[in-house]
Amino acid sequence: MYSTTDDKKNTGIPFIDENHHIIQNCINELCEDIAVHKEIDQVLEKVDTMIQKIEPYLETKAACQQRNACQRDIYAHHVIQALLDLRTVISQFGQAMSPAAATTEIRQWAKLYIFEEDLKCSVCARDISKKLS
Repeated sequence: MYSTTDDKKNTGIPFIDENHHIIQNCINELCEDIAVHKEIDQVLEKVDTMIQKIEPYLETKAACQQRNACQRDIYAHHVIQALLDLRTVISQFGQAMSPAAATTEIRQWAKLYIFEEDLKCSVCARDISKKLS
Protein backbone atom coordinates (compact mmCIF):
# COMPACT_ATOMS: atom_id res chain seq x y z
CA MET A 1 0.00 0.00 0.00
CA TYR A 2 1.25 3.46 -0.83
CA SER A 3 1.47 5.73 2.14
CA THR A 4 -0.06 9.15 1.71
CA THR A 5 2.46 10.62 4.12
CA ASP A 6 5.67 9.25 2.61
CA ASP A 7 8.14 12.13 2.75
CA LYS A 8 10.11 10.65 -0.14
CA LYS A 9 7.17 11.41 -2.42
CA ASN A 10 6.67 14.97 -1.16
CA THR A 11 8.03 17.62 -3.46
CA GLY A 12 7.22 20.61 -1.27
CA ILE A 13 5.00 21.94 -4.05
CA PRO A 14 1.42 21.93 -2.71
CA PHE A 15 -0.21 21.38 -6.12
CA ILE A 16 1.89 18.29 -6.79
CA ASP A 17 1.76 16.89 -3.26
CA GLU A 18 -2.05 17.27 -3.10
CA ASN A 19 -2.42 15.41 -6.38
CA HIS A 20 -0.01 12.72 -5.20
CA HIS A 21 -2.46 12.06 -2.39
CA ILE A 22 -5.28 11.60 -4.92
CA ILE A 23 -3.14 9.37 -7.13
CA GLN A 24 -1.98 7.29 -4.16
CA ASN A 25 -5.59 6.74 -3.14
CA CYS A 26 -6.51 5.69 -6.69
CA ILE A 27 -3.57 3.27 -6.85
CA ASN A 28 -4.40 1.79 -3.46
CA GLU A 29 -8.08 1.32 -4.36
CA LEU A 30 -7.16 -0.25 -7.68
CA CYS A 31 -4.66 -2.63 -6.12
CA GLU A 32 -7.15 -3.54 -3.39
CA ASP A 33 -9.77 -4.37 -6.04
CA ILE A 34 -7.27 -6.61 -7.80
CA ALA A 35 -6.19 -8.27 -4.54
CA VAL A 36 -9.78 -9.21 -3.67
CA HIS A 37 -10.33 -10.56 -7.20
CA LYS A 38 -12.94 -8.07 -8.35
CA GLU A 39 -14.26 -8.59 -11.86
CA ILE A 40 -12.00 -7.32 -14.64
CA ASP A 41 -14.69 -4.87 -15.80
CA GLN A 42 -14.74 -3.27 -12.35
CA VAL A 43 -10.94 -3.03 -12.31
CA LEU A 44 -10.89 -1.46 -15.77
CA GLU A 45 -13.54 1.01 -14.67
CA LYS A 46 -11.22 2.03 -11.81
CA VAL A 47 -8.38 2.52 -14.29
CA ASP A 48 -10.63 4.72 -16.44
CA THR A 49 -11.64 6.75 -13.37
CA MET A 50 -7.99 7.17 -12.43
CA ILE A 51 -7.17 8.45 -15.92
CA GLN A 52 -9.99 11.00 -15.64
CA LYS A 53 -8.75 12.13 -12.23
CA ILE A 54 -5.10 12.56 -13.21
CA GLU A 55 -5.43 14.05 -16.69
CA PRO A 56 -6.12 17.61 -15.41
CA TYR A 57 -3.16 17.29 -13.03
CA LEU A 58 -0.84 16.17 -15.82
CA GLU A 59 -2.03 18.95 -18.13
CA THR A 60 -1.50 21.59 -15.45
CA LYS A 61 1.92 20.20 -14.59
CA ALA A 62 2.87 20.15 -18.29
CA ALA A 63 1.80 23.80 -18.64
CA CYS A 64 3.93 24.71 -15.63
CA GLN A 65 6.90 22.83 -17.07
CA GLN A 66 6.51 24.57 -20.40
CA ARG A 67 6.06 28.00 -18.81
CA ASN A 68 9.23 27.57 -16.76
CA ALA A 69 11.22 25.77 -19.48
CA CYS A 70 11.75 22.80 -17.17
CA GLN A 71 13.73 19.76 -18.19
CA ARG A 72 11.39 16.81 -18.45
CA ASP A 73 11.93 13.27 -19.53
CA ILE A 74 8.33 12.10 -19.51
CA TYR A 75 5.49 14.11 -21.02
CA ALA A 76 1.86 14.04 -19.92
CA HIS A 77 0.72 12.09 -22.97
CA HIS A 78 3.39 9.45 -22.25
CA VAL A 79 2.03 9.00 -18.73
CA ILE A 80 -1.51 8.49 -19.99
CA GLN A 81 -0.34 6.23 -22.82
CA ALA A 82 1.60 4.05 -20.39
CA LEU A 83 -1.51 3.75 -18.21
CA LEU A 84 -3.65 2.92 -21.26
CA ASP A 85 -1.10 0.27 -22.24
CA LEU A 86 -1.30 -1.16 -18.73
CA ARG A 87 -5.10 -1.11 -18.99
CA THR A 88 -4.85 -3.11 -22.23
CA VAL A 89 -2.61 -5.68 -20.57
CA ILE A 90 -5.05 -6.02 -17.67
CA SER A 91 -8.02 -6.35 -20.01
CA GLN A 92 -6.31 -9.01 -22.15
CA PHE A 93 -4.51 -10.98 -19.47
CA GLY A 94 -6.26 -9.91 -16.28
CA GLN A 95 -7.80 -13.27 -15.48
CA ALA A 96 -4.48 -15.01 -16.13
CA MET A 97 -2.35 -12.49 -14.21
CA SER A 98 -1.74 -13.09 -10.57
CA PRO A 99 -2.93 -10.25 -8.33
CA ALA A 100 0.68 -9.78 -7.21
CA ALA A 101 1.88 -9.33 -10.79
CA ALA A 102 -0.90 -6.90 -11.64
CA THR A 103 -0.42 -4.77 -8.53
CA THR A 104 3.35 -4.73 -9.09
CA GLU A 105 2.81 -3.42 -12.62
CA ILE A 106 0.44 -0.71 -11.39
CA ARG A 107 2.76 0.38 -8.59
CA GLN A 108 5.73 0.42 -10.98
CA TRP A 109 3.76 2.67 -13.34
CA ALA A 110 3.02 5.08 -10.47
CA LYS A 111 6.60 5.06 -9.26
CA LEU A 112 8.16 5.64 -12.68
CA TYR A 113 5.67 7.95 -14.33
CA ILE A 114 4.39 9.96 -11.38
CA PHE A 115 6.38 9.94 -8.16
CA GLU A 116 9.96 9.73 -9.44
CA GLU A 117 9.25 12.08 -12.32
CA ASP A 118 7.63 14.63 -10.01
CA LEU A 119 10.67 14.75 -7.76
CA LYS A 120 12.37 16.63 -10.61
CA CYS A 121 9.72 19.33 -10.20
CA SER A 122 10.86 19.96 -6.63
CA VAL A 123 14.41 20.61 -7.88
CA CYS A 124 13.08 22.87 -10.62
CA ALA A 125 10.85 24.74 -8.16
CA ARG A 126 13.83 25.43 -5.90
CA ASP A 127 15.83 26.71 -8.88
CA ILE A 128 12.97 28.96 -10.01
CA SER A 129 12.48 30.41 -6.53
CA LYS A 130 16.24 31.15 -6.31
CA LYS A 131 16.06 33.00 -9.63
CA LEU A 132 13.09 35.04 -8.41
CA SER A 133 14.73 36.07 -5.14
